[in-house]
Amino acid sequence: MQELLITNIQRMSFHDGPGMRTTVFLKGCNLRCAWCHNPETQNPQPELIFRAQRCVRCGTCVHSCASGARTMGPEGPARDTARCVGCGRCAQACLTGAIDVAGRRISCQELTELVLRDEKIFRTTAGGVTCSGGEPLLQADAVAELLGGMHARGLHTCVDTAGNVPWEAFEQVLPVTDLFLYDVKAYSPQTHRQWTGVGNERILENLRRLAARADIWIRIPFVPGVNTEQIEDIGRFLTQLPRVRRVEILPYHTLGAEKSAELNRVQRQFPVPDAAACETAEQTLRMLGLPVTSGRDRKRGIRNRMKGLVVEAAGKICLREDLPLPEIDAYQVLCRNVGCGICNGTDMQLINGQMPFIQYPFVLGHEAVGQVVAVGEKVRSFQEGDYILRSALPGLPGYHSFWGGFAEYGVADDYAARLADHAGADIETSTRQLVPAGIDPVEATMLITLKEVASALHRLRLQPGQNVVVAGCGPVGIAMAALAKCMGAGKVVLAGHHPARIAAAKRLGADLAFDTREQPLADTVRGYMPEGVDLYIDAVGNPNLLMDGMRLIRQEGTIGLYGLGLRADAAIDWSLLPHNCILQTVQWPIAAQESAVHDEVCGYVTSGRLPLREFVTHKIPVEDFAEGLRLVRGREGIKIALTF
Repeated sequence: MQELLITNIQRMSFHDGPGMRTTVFLKGCNLRCAWCHNPETQNPQPELIFRAQRCVRCGTCVHSCASGARTMGPEGPARDTARCVGCGRCAQACLTGAIDVAGRRISCQELTELVLRDEKIFRTTAGGVTCSGGEPLLQADAVAELLGGMHARGLHTCVDTAGNVPWEAFEQVLPVTDLFLYDVKAYSPQTHRQWTGVGNERILENLRRLAARADIWIRIPFVPGVNTEQIEDIGRFLTQLPRVRRVEILPYHTLGAEKSAELNRVQRQFPVPDAAACETAEQTLRMLGLPVTSGRDRKRGIRNRMKGLVVEAAGKICLREDLPLPEIDAYQVLCRNVGCGICNGTDMQLINGQMPFIQYPFVLGHEAVGQVVAVGEKVRSFQEGDYILRSALPGLPGYHSFWGGFAEYGVADDYAARLADHAGADIETSTRQLVPAGIDPVEATMLITLKEVASALHRLRLQPGQNVVVAGCGPVGIAMAALAKCMGAGKVVLAGHHPARIAAAKRLGADLAFDTREQPLADTVRGYMPEGVDLYIDAVGNPNLLMDGMRLIRQEGTIGLYGLGLRADAAIDWSLLPHNCILQTVQWPIAAQESAVHDEVCGYVTSGRLPLREFVTHKIPVEDFAEGLRLVRGREGIKIALTF
């Protein structure tokens, strides 16, 4: 029984052959492409990786290291490579997944058993199994054994190769391989040698021989400054080959640089090609008569691209249809999003370019609800058909993600399973929670806002019987007033200036809701609450509203600032602030606290105390996103949800 050295088993993949597939990434490659997007597969030995963003500096890795190679420095844990013996104990001990081992050996039998768990999906979608890498044909004996077992069961098999191996390696796998994915990185041998470390004479000769005996999909990495001027030359070469069934342009992206940093390497970065450049390259190949397939095309009924709202620059948003579908690991589920709410605060500031950390282009949306369509093998909290809050996108090739809820598909982590298995649980993913049965899944997008607000009220230490004033009648302001009443507040007042929203606040439990254009805020509240205000919340972020709170708050009371609208240079008379009160910002949700109020908020909804239809006033197809944004900007309706 052969063994393979692998880095990952990627289930539910749409990118590596027809249908839905499992892709096995083998470790070891004899090219050194300057843009490599899987640098962890280059070294033919297991190696340690370090994800700094996951490290909490607990020191567990230092204590676990028997060779003394680990120390804790001011920048976090350090590793003395001269003393490190590569035992992997630090990775086993790491509680957050910050340290991991890239590369493990697995028998063909064990791998076959894992892969065949999805046999039904393969047959349903005309999918199968792909061996990728790295260069899988450096382990041709084991690949032939693995794919031979799949082939014997009538499953589709595929090898993804760069072709820089002796022809004998192809001979070993040809009888059991239905399709080859073949990378052509350059036409000029000199260019190929400059950017990959080797010439391409053997690669192109192997491709000529292979095209006479097997079906091939050609994949061309499209890297500005490397091969973008050679597309026509590559195309003319491909026209000579008889069994090229598909040609695809793969735009360069920067994820390889991020992975290289985790390996303590520095990877050169290239310009990311825009859609127009990629389309021009595709058209060049089409003019030569080649079967070019772009991300918008379909293959055997399974798309490998999806729709998504993309912000390309400040104020410039569009619906793209060429986003790569996300892939899942063993602890994740793939969700088809049914709806995503437009956040009147964060989303609009991101669209307008008002956040300091923006990177373009990015996929928008953080209030998504998705239905599970595929489940990772180690997931225990979710099952197919479930609806989940906050399905999101990881970074995609060519796109950044600011949560990415306005895309057709998203990913949700099983936080509980990762935590139980010490598999790098990220507390931010603890908010991926189930929508209770009986709740409309599109209206459930409002649950996300309600949970953020409920956790903020707990952080503001709302107590039963306290008098509460909420300034602002947007979705957050109305939710603040309604939830305060559900949580046992005494008198609850909402101040705003939109009649329909004020009426909704009254229906949802506010004892008094009034229009500040007709009744002065401070005078009206004093008349209704002569005993004083215990908790005042500025749900807008407005200096005048904040100063009204200073005038109204009682001694030892709390002023909460939730809204994001307050500017750093806002003119505020701080002399109005009482000597003894609390001024607290609650402008960003804390995942652990948001997830902790899930059952509480869902209970208010299912009991009828918080009818979601009062909040979600518009459900609009994502294709009409401009109308949704117009409604938000015009303050028409309360919560606008875009649907897929």
